[in-house]
Amino acid sequence: MLWQLLLAVLIGLLPLAVVLAGSWATSHGFREGSGRTFWTASQGVWGLMGLGLVYVWTARRDLVAEHGFSGLDLWFAFGVVAFAMVLAGVRLRRAPRSEMKWR
Repeated sequence: MLWQLLLAVLIGLLPLAVVLAGSWATSHGFREGSGRTFWTASQGVWGLMGLGLVYVWTARRDLVAEHGFSGLDLWFAFGVVAFAMVLAGVRLRRAPRSEMKWR
């Protein structure tokens, strides 16, 4: 019973953590002085998401079909991830050479 309660709390806290991290990244990324470290980390996160999509497409294609997604859906998601990586790279070039400030 206790482990079920802990599991339910964990399942509830995980989306909250994702939302808070996304909000922080959005507010930090729109600042004019967002540093190179932030954009390098952002590009890395998007790159890992892209690798995950490629893995799912090559190794677990049956899982994609089982959940009702087509190949076109996966290619669209990959295009969105690639676009986000390009934008992070452009912002990385424009970012000042200062360290990331934690506020």
